[in-house]
Amino acid sequence: MFLFSDFLSKVPLYEGMKVADFGSGSALMTLEVAKKVAPNGRVYAVEVQKDLVSRIKKEADHSKVGGVVEPIWGDVEKYGGTKIKDEICDIVLMCNVFFMLQDKKGAVKEASRVLKKGGFVFLVEWENRPGVALRKEEARSYFSGSNFEEVNSFDLGDSNYVLVLKKK
Repeated sequence: MFLFSDFLSKVPLYEGMKVADFGSGSALMTLEVAKKVAPNGRVYAVEVQKDLVSRIKKEADHSKVGGVVEPIWGDVEKYGGTKIKDEICDIVLMCNVFFMLQDKKGAVKEASRVLKKGGFVFLVEWENRPGVALRKEEARSYFSGSNFEEVNSFDLGDSNYVLVLKKK
């Protein structure tokens, strides 16, 4: 298990940045990211489960980052499915969501669409958890032949890894 704070300490987040959180779920990471990019930054919290989108809004308001977080009911697997404008994000975060996606290549294309040139994908996945593990080499294969290059990878806790990929 890992703490979001451990992971986020390795992500270069600054005031004013625009970050997309693909598969934001209950928004735990979204809220921490919002605090780092506030007051002029933006966090696009993209979630496919409609009931969680309203929860994200409530949690952001409660945490006093409602003006920074933009909850989006969207589909990260479809080109344009996140409803985020082209090439405006500095970072795309995918935390323990990639393994669940049916169209992983579609998510890679959508990340590329929303990222600025030189922007980064931080992909966090389980490698040693039965039933949900996505081996690091398999994750890498979905970025092969895309306009991303891997610039770093590291372990996070005892069962997760992080791939850091830069848009060329």
